[in-house]
Amino acid sequence: MPNSNTNSNPISPLRRYPARNKTQPNRLMHEASSGTRKQPKKQSKKQPNKQVKRKRKNSSRSNSNSSDNEEKNIFINELVKSWSLPADVIKDYLINYDYTLSKARGIMQDFTNLLKTESIKSGNKKEIAERGIYSSINTNCTKNLREDINKNNNICFCCGEPIDLGPDKACDHVIPIITMLVTVAPHTVPNNLHYIHKSCNSKKSNHDIWTVYKNIGRLDGIFKESIEQKIEEKNKNNQALTYQNPNDRIEKCKEIFMTILKSIEIRPVYDIKSRKDTVEHLNENVFGQLQEYVNHYLNPTSPAEILLKMGNDKKEIKLEAHKAKILSDIKANNIKDMISARSSTMDYANDSSSKYSRGNKTKKQKKSGNSARKKRQTLSAANTLLDFAEIN
Repeated sequence: MPNSNTNSNPISPLRRYPARNKTQPNRLMHEASSGTRKQPKKQSKKQPNKQVKRKRKNSSRSNSNSSDNEEKNIFINELVKSWSLPADVIKDYLINYDYTLSKARGIMQDFTNLLKTESIKSGNKKEIAERGIYSSINTNCTKNLREDINKNNNICFCCGEPIDLGPDKACDHVIPIITMLVTVAPHTVPNNLHYIHKSCNSKKSNHDIWTVYKNIGRLDGIFKESIEQKIEEKNKNNQALTYQNPNDRIEKCKEIFMTILKSIEIRPVYDIKSRKDTVEHLNENVFGQLQEYVNHYLNPTSPAEILLKMGNDKKEIKLEAHKAKILSDIKANNIKDMISARSSTMDYANDSSSKYSRGNKTKKQKKSGNSARKKRQTLSAANTLLDFAEIN
């Protein structure tokens, strides 16, 4: 009995721990072979679901981009039919390219005098009057608005709300002014000038025609604040809303905007390219440096500063010449000292054979010491002169 107890004590732990380590892999293998494990099945179910969600997100983005591209293509194709221009020309010169002429608009007074007399013989008042461009763009905007009022079509194409001859209006270039200068035929420039609300004009700014087209009338576009402001004013005054359906507002704005664009005639392609190059040249070489030219010729401080700078440059030239002279004198003194040192060594060699060689040697040493002392004194004097020149 004691032998059996002693044998059972060491065996029991061996049965517990190693037996469990041996059987657990078998159990896992058995579960894997029998298909009783659930975790792999759960993971396999989740992974396809995640992939499906990602596909949905990507598909929504691609759908939005594709819808924007489709709308843009429809917009450009409508202009191609009206303007008889290739789609690439419309994209390059009226949408993608950003024209700038710094400070030119104020100086040239909105280019009205240039456009109303372009390609017309000087003094031909009849043709200038027939072109219909007035000295002030507000005159053209007022004329167009009165015609729209008579047709009951006095609608701001940005927000879709009615506009009248009251103070809340601003004359707008439908095609931005520099783009108009390059691309629009001069006899149809009046069709490019229309009144819109002041808040709409500030939001429209110099945006290209496609950016304006895809935002007009939308509560999620750049004219959102203007539209909401008009709706709030009508609610406060207990007035009926202009549109019950938001899509009706968008469609009305797009209709008016496209009608204006189709009434404008575009220049030939060769003329557009030539004028584009001219604008770039003027912006780089004339208007870009205009402020510097004005300051140079009209500001008295500018030429005064130039004269002072010239005087300082002359002083620096004099100082440099003075320093160069001092350095040349130092070099000349060094050469003299070297010559005198060589001659003294030669004299010492010739006199060394004489009976007074010892006395002569001490005399030569004194002379060489005096020459070295003189050399140091000249160098220190030169340094002081250089410092004095730099101070003055």
